[in-house]
Amino acid sequence: MSADAYPWVALALSVLVTLAMRIGGLFVGYRLRPDSIFVRWITAVTYAVFAGLISNIVMTPYPALPGVSMGTKVLSIAIGLGVFFVFRRNIALGTGATMGAFYILTGA
Repeated sequence: MSADAYPWVALALSVLVTLAMRIGGLFVGYRLRPDSIFVRWITAVTYAVFAGLISNIVMTPYPALPGVSMGTKVLSIAIGLGVFFVFRRNIALGTGATMGAFYILTGA
């Protein structure tokens, strides 16, 4: 196999693994009660991972954004958090508001 094929093989394998996990989730997911302690724990872990990712993005200098100040990043996240809580913990609206605020504040 040529060296050019390795990225495509890796992509194909990752798609297959993701698809297998989703199919497995279909078989297991219908048996779970949404109000069970396990589902609540998974939800909490998901929020924690997402918060860690956002914190890493804000605190770590990113080479593609050399001119963006820490204040702009923090203000964008504060706006997104506000929207998140105002709209009953809607993560899609909170994330969209954060991205929109960042876009507006940076003048992009």
